Amino acid sequence: MRYASRRVGNADHLRIWLAQSRVVWVMGHLASNAVANASAEFPKQRRKISMPPYSGEIARDSRFFVSQYLSWRTEAEASAFAEAFKRFAQERGVS
Repeated sequence: MRYASRRVGNADHLRIWLAQSRVVWVMGHLASNAVANASAEFPKQRRKISMPPYSGEIARDSRFFVSQYLSWRTEAEASAFAEAFKRFAQERGVS
C-alpha cells in the first residue's frame, strides 16, 4: 500500500474539512490514500474502486463515499457516480 506517498502522506490540510463534513466523496486512489492518512474513520486498505461495490460507501453506515476519479476515462460513468452519491447523501440526511 502506498499511504506514505509524497502526494498524500501529509494530509493535515484535510482534517478540518473532514471534521466538519457529514458526508465525504473520496474520488480516486490518491484521495483515498490522503483521507486514510487524515482520518482514523477511513481504514487503510486496498480497494478496487473500479469494481463493485464501488462507487459507494466504504462500510455500512459510513460517511465516506468512494468512487473512481472523474476523467475522460470515466466520462461515460459520471452520471452514475453522481446519482450514487446523491442517494448516499440523501440517505444520511444531506440534500
